[in-house]
Formats: sequence, C-alpha cells, structure tokens
Amino acid sequence: PGLAGINGLQVSLETLTLPTPHSRTSDPRVFYIHNFLSTDEADEFVRFSNAEENPYKMAPSTGGTHKAWNQGGASARLTTRTSENAFDITTQNAWNVKRRAFRLLRMGGYAENMADGIQILRYELGQAYVAHHD
Repeated sequence: PGLAGINGLQVSLETLTLPTPHSRTSDPRVFYIHNFLSTDEADEFVRFSNAEENPYKMAPSTGGTHKAWNQGGASARLTTRTSENAFDITTQNAWNVKRRAFRLLRMGGYAENMADGIQILRYELGQAYVAHHD
C-alpha cells in the first residue's frame, strides 16, 4: 500500500480470510502484514515486556475481570485466556510502530489519543488462543 517498513522493504497485505455469502458482518477479515516490524523492533518489544521499568510488564491476563494488574486484579484469572501479556505504551519503539500503523491504515495524522499501547502476548507450549467474548 505504498508504505515501507522499518527494514526498507515494501509493506504488503495478504488476505487470509475472505467474506463468503454465509459470513456475518461480525466475522473479522484477517490479514497478514508482511515487512511491518523489523526483527530489532520485535526483539525490543520482547525485552521491554519483561523489563523492570515497564509498569505493564508480562503477567497473566486479567482481561474481562474488570480489574487491571495495578488495580488489584493480579490474582484474577480467566479460563478462556491462556496467554500472558504486557503492554508498551511509553517507548520510542512503540511510538514509531503506532505511527507506521496509522500510515498503513490511512488514518491521517497520528493522534496518541486514538492509539492503544502495543500489546505483547506470550503463549507457552500447549497454550493457544481460545475464541471468547468478554
């Protein structure tokens, strides 16, 4: 779509799911975005996800429990969430990737109040995403 990734290669989209006559409007389309993150950017997200200076470092998911880690929800667990997750909302790396995402999505100028932090997920052997609504 006319956007170069950090490694200078053209960012490209590969459609993994297409609408069918039986698709519901709530069925998401899934895309693979080639060349969006460099290996160095991904490595930095992994490093920061476990860093002491990250207030949202890697921890079991508390999604859907209505309490964040820093609001007393650290002991809440959901059986539908098997991963651990972290967020990067502060680093230059996150800011660069969010700006690139805005350009990819043609959202106009970057606006921090319209962007979420970067979520980093970790699945251990035997864990997987389980579809859920919470």
